[in-house]
This record gives sequence, C-alpha cells and structure tokens, in this order.
Amino acid sequence: MPHRVCIISDPACPAASDAAYAALTHEKSVQLIDLPSGGTEATNSMVAAKEMLSSDMADYLLPATIEMAQILLSARISPARLITAHGLSAKTKAPHSHTVAYTQQDGHLTFAADTPWAAGNGPFIISQTSAAYRQAIRANQRYHPIGGWVYADRAVTGISPSAATLLRQFGVNVWALALFEKAGHPVSVIQQNIAGTLTSNDTAPQFQAPVSHLYLDMDDTLYVHGRLNPHVTRLIAACQRICPISLITRHFQQPEITLAQYGIATSLFHEILWITDGSPKSNHINKGPDVVFIDDSYKERLDVRNSLGIIVLPPDIAEILQPITAS
Repeated sequence: MPHRVCIISDPACPAASDAAYAALTHEKSVQLIDLPSGGTEATNSMVAAKEMLSSDMADYLLPATIEMAQILLSARISPARLITAHGLSAKTKAPHSHTVAYTQQDGHLTFAADTPWAAGNGPFIISQTSAAYRQAIRANQRYHPIGGWVYADRAVTGISPSAATLLRQFGVNVWALALFEKAGHPVSVIQQNIAGTLTSNDTAPQFQAPVSHLYLDMDDTLYVHGRLNPHVTRLIAACQRICPISLITRHFQQPEITLAQYGIATSLFHEILWITDGSPKSNHINKGPDVVFIDDSYKERLDVRNSLGIIVLPPDIAEILQPITAS
C-alpha cells in the first residue's frame, strides 16, 4: 500500500510546498493527502495536523521546511510520524557555487556533488567528484546535518526549494529519500554526472540536456495511480521531434492493450520492448552517448547504469527535463 503523506505548507516559503508536491505527486509509493480546509496558516496547520494523525487519515506529515518542522515539534506532533530530515529551509538562497549533499538520519553521507549554480540561464553541471565528497565528509563530521544540505562559504545551511528541484534532474529526490528513511527502507543514490543548460530562473528551474535515444518504462512511469503522468507525456512529445523513443516494460499483458485503454497511440514509439523472460532490461537497450533510461524502479535503473553506463533517471524528472538534439 502507498504511504499516505500530508504536506504541511510553510506560509513563509510557498515554493517549498509546491516543490514537494511536484516531487511526490507521481511517486507510486506515495498517496498525497490534503490538509483539511482551514489549515493554511501555521496555527491552523498544527490543529489540522493533530486531527489528521488522531483520526489516522495520514501515515506521515511532511513539513515543507525545517522551520515548519520545528513548529510542529513544539506543538508535540508525534516525531515518529513527522518527516523532518529532507532539509528544505525558508531562509536558504541558492549560492553561485556550493557542495550539495544528503545525509541519512544515522549520519551516513549518501550523496555529495559539486554544483556551480547558474545565476540565470547558462551551462550547468552536477559532478560527483572525489573533492566534493572529501569536503562533504568533513562538513558532515563537523556540523552533523540531516537530510539535504548545502556547504558554501564555510557554512552548512538547509537546501533551497529550487536547488532541491534541480537535483531531481540528477535522480536525487530529497523528499522521497526522507520519507523512505522514515518508513524504514534503505536508501541510496546512483553515481553519475549530468551536464546541461539551465534554461529558466532560480525559482522554477528547467534543465536542457541532449538526448539521442529515450528508453521509457511503462508501469508507474507512463502512468501512476491509474492516471497518465502529464509530464511524461509532454516529454514524449518533445522527444518525438529529436530522437527515437523505445517503450520497455515487463507489463502483465501485451502493452498495446493497456496503451489503448489509456488512449496512447503505439505510433508514438519507435519500438515497444515487451520483456517476458525475466531478462535484465540492460540486455535490450543499445548503449550510446546521450542515451537516457527512465524507470520508477531503482533496481532497474541501477542495473542499466552499472551495465551500460548511460544516464538513468526516475519518472519525476520529466517535470523539469527539456530534451534537445544530441550533437
């Protein structure tokens, strides 16, 4: 069953709750539950949150920011059901250059990368370098941060909503990582470097990157919770103009039958790869520069990354990825 999660907005930082909704709306293991009406201000949010937990309407509450988490903790909301480790802060602005990282609740450094932040439009790269890890390890040991965090100007701060959104291009969903940790699931991040161009301002990052061939999963990727993912269908339309698209799936029946039920034309795809023999998806993907594989399964992404070395991404990336023709 999906985890029932209620996002508690922070009036001081509406961008944080918007970013959290976008990151979790199309996550198959999450069912987002709305806060009862009247829960828009901080005081009302506390009352409504207590009512949700007492009536067992939600499994977890996800405060939009660190500051809102502190408000809820002070109101004696059960820490066992409060997700406080994702690290977004209403006070954090994105610096021009920083090391961004994610630390698990047990203190283990899961991810670290150099991120030269573009002030506006321009080239952008997220690099998991050894230097970034060394710096993050030192900061992690000294400051003991939890969740997503930034090290810049010799200080550790919470991560900004725009930086957290852009990290999803890298396959790092700080909200989902924090939720899975709270639910007792192991978490990890696939190692890869991604380069492209930031094409919009800091409040609504979009990432433009070359794609020579898109391999796309079907179940819980093309659709989730019984509805088409509109960001994935937009991505398909964009890729149609620049590269072949292969649908690759282990669906329980012929994919064409289910595609017809969702009103998806098979002509959108260069090919439909229906795997029925249990073989790895990596066996059916052609390796090459700028080949991208999108799948909701971490296990499938890890196999493809380790076997082929191509870029692998979760479905939520479709919201911010703008594909361009590979050179």
